[in-house]
Amino acid sequence: MGDVVKLPTAAPRKVVNTRYVAQLWAAKRMREAWPGEYIPPHERRRQQEEARRPKLTRSPELALILATLLAMPLDELRRVSAGLNILELSGAGRDDIAAARHVLTVAMDQREAAEALANSRPPDQRPA
Repeated sequence: MGDVVKLPTAAPRKVVNTRYVAQLWAAKRMREAWPGEYIPPHERRRQQEEARRPKLTRSPELALILATLLAMPLDELRRVSAGLNILELSGAGRDDIAAARHVLTVAMDQREAAEALANSRPPDQRPA
């Protein structure tokens, strides 16, 4: 019972699988050559969308324009938006139009939210 007998069917040594060695080395080289940290695809898309959005600085002119747009009826805001969609400019003009569209979109969203809130109140509590 104390003697260990080597079976004739046992493998003499562990077989080294060299089938994927080239792929493993290529993957290692690629990981080491990566230019920065890994960013998930959804985060990368969000960063690209933020980079495409126009950069607006707060200024008295912007506040005045936004206040004017908020005072306009919603149908006029839609007409202004349609007029901006028709314009096709290149270079700096394209950036200005994109900024104008962004400000107009913000104004329309705020206006629609204000109208939805006003319509959700009972008639006796609505502002005059």
